[in-house]
Amino acid sequence: MSIFLRKVYRLSALIFPLTYFFSSKAFILGITGVILLGLLILEIVRFKNPSFNRKIFSSFSRLLKDREREKISGTTIFFIGVFITVLIFPKEIAIISLLYLIVGDALSGIVGFNWGRFKIGKKSLEGFLACWLGCLGIGLILRIFFLFSYPALILSSLAVALVELFPFIDDNLTIPLIGGAILYVLR
Repeated sequence: MSIFLRKVYRLSALIFPLTYFFSSKAFILGITGVILLGLLILEIVRFKNPSFNRKIFSSFSRLLKDREREKISGTTIFFIGVFITVLIFPKEIAIISLLYLIVGDALSGIVGFNWGRFKIGKKSLEGFLACWLGCLGIGLILRIFFLFSYPALILSSLAVALVELFPFIDDNLTIPLIGGAILYVLR
């Protein structure tokens, strides 16, 4: 697995919050719902057919983690997180939360892998700080369009970075939901 390639691949998902900014909840739920349905079907087929699963892993080995051979893929969980986030939160909260997930996760992985010296479990202090500051920066930039308070942005971005640092459930699901919940409560 190439961490850099995985994170660049993840950055391609910026198309979803960007599309949502210029469209409607129904439109983005339709797109992500169709993609999610396709991914869930693919997951079922690959778990029922070991040779197909091996073929998927040989074709996409640079994008997949070894542990995903036997578990649902991070991409599928990512789309579950996107779909639920868009479904339950107002547009402005969903967009910021999805950006937290996409950019925060990418920054954490790239910075932590390349420059992480101070380890905290399997992660690094440098990756944590990159995630927090990247998410905070996103919030501050988008504050131009969505009037969130500074405490809401600081606390939500900090919580997201902590979730990335100590994932108790897959962070593709928890980052947008926790970030969104904090923004919702503090708005």
